[in-house]
Amino acid sequence: MIGRCSTLFASSRRVSPIAFAAVLCMSSAAEAGQYYFNDDTSIDYHATVTYGAGMRVTGPANALINGPTVNGLPAQINADDGDRNFRKWGLVNNRLSALFESTLKHKDFGFVFSANAFYDQVYRTHNDNDSPATVNKTGQFNQFTDAASYFEGRRVRLLNAYAYGGWSLGDSRRLDVRLGNQVVAWGESLFFSGVASAQGPADATMAVVPGAEVKDILLPVPQISLQLQLTQQLSLQGYYQLKYKENELFPVGSYFSTSDIVGPGTQFLYAAPGFKIPYGGEIRPSSGGQGGVGMHYLVTPKVDLGLYYLNYHDKNPSVVIQSAPTPTYKIKYFDNIKLAGASISTRLGDAQVSGELTYRHGVPILVNTSAGPTATRGDATQMLASVVRTFGHSWLADEVDLAAEVGYLHVNSVDAVQLGGASFSDLYNSRNSAAYEFLVNLHYPNVFNQWDLTVPISWAHAIAGNASVGGAFGSLYGVGDKVLSLGANFTRLNNLEIGMAVNLYLSSANAHTHPLADRSYVTLHAKYTF
Repeated sequence: MIGRCSTLFASSRRVSPIAFAAVLCMSSAAEAGQYYFNDDTSIDYHATVTYGAGMRVTGPANALINGPTVNGLPAQINADDGDRNFRKWGLVNNRLSALFESTLKHKDFGFVFSANAFYDQVYRTHNDNDSPATVNKTGQFNQFTDAASYFEGRRVRLLNAYAYGGWSLGDSRRLDVRLGNQVVAWGESLFFSGVASAQGPADATMAVVPGAEVKDILLPVPQISLQLQLTQQLSLQGYYQLKYKENELFPVGSYFSTSDIVGPGTQFLYAAPGFKIPYGGEIRPSSGGQGGVGMHYLVTPKVDLGLYYLNYHDKNPSVVIQSAPTPTYKIKYFDNIKLAGASISTRLGDAQVSGELTYRHGVPILVNTSAGPTATRGDATQMLASVVRTFGHSWLADEVDLAAEVGYLHVNSVDAVQLGGASFSDLYNSRNSAAYEFLVNLHYPNVFNQWDLTVPISWAHAIAGNASVGGAFGSLYGVGDKVLSLGANFTRLNNLEIGMAVNLYLSSANAHTHPLADRSYVTLHAKYTF
């Protein structure tokens, strides 16, 4: 809710920030508490408490926990722990969480603060693993790693903590500035990775938790951001990050983890019978160097054009094998990737139609080598088109919200990898790939005394190629990947919500293109805001 997956070289999928924001905007928001110190100064606050449970409804597929034997080992030995740790009909979440938010305002200035905490019983006890010979950890084979118990089991975390201010500069000019822990997200992407995906990290573990909100998923980082309104038609924007933060991936052994060597808790990989290669740490970018500028121009009152240029460090990891002085593998985050982008947004009748074009220079892309898939730098172009529309009363529902997006990715070029006197530049994945996704919310107000019903239906499908840029199509992996979600959320007085959902992975099991094919699950959640 973020990479590329092979037996040894896998990373979690990229969560699309704007997708979850779109979902949030289609939901009713609970009113916050408010206290006025005087006419100019006030404080808003509210807290949300959520209980969520998830249950696996399919058993592990042999193709994803074993596979053929390669070099004397099961092909999936370095990618099976998350699958083996949960039996059919077993709980994958049993979580109580809380989110607190507050905003202090004084005229055009203020301070925003938020924090969350949770406890998940599933990750604080033993799991269902019954294969001690294949588990990628030391200690008790049916216990989660300390990292999984922390990232998935119990945590308290600061989210937003930033000051903001606004100044009128006369006529139509205005300057707005924010400083501190915050989320910056530009562009027009909904579900897939556009400009916004390069601007900040996300928490993959929260994206699949029942009842989680966008505020839990997008991770603020220390930065300064500004927007300068020059005229009624023209505005400039910019940001500079003060600290590097990567995506928080699914910990090794957690339910949605598809790699035992990438993610919190990784310890070693199996290379041959009786031979393990230990984890050697991370190769991380510097804290500085990430920032960007943008411009928006209103061509007409209904047509907005945007231009963007960013320098960023990759939020997804790549695996690097080092043979000397002793064999180890490390997790590397590529730095100083350049992104140039453009967007357009307009109204066509009752629909909001948008498009986004991005070009990335120096982005990590896997190529085939004699040592296996290896990450190198390359250039890639991505195109996204989306539509958002609300339909009024019909035979189907009192109101219907639709959000849909289609994406296309093309790899322009890659830097050849030099290894053993040979040069390698053949792509491990596809040069061209495409996918689409849509979300429909059916609204039924007052279905019974003061209770409203919303029925969310989402469908995602990778229709061509295996994306070579990590997380280009959100939660989708390779061609033929299909994900269907059906839910029902009952809301009372905008502050109590009870919901359930069925989440189905409908592709055949394939370690490369459909590594989550056997992990369909159902969820139940209850949420109260006060």
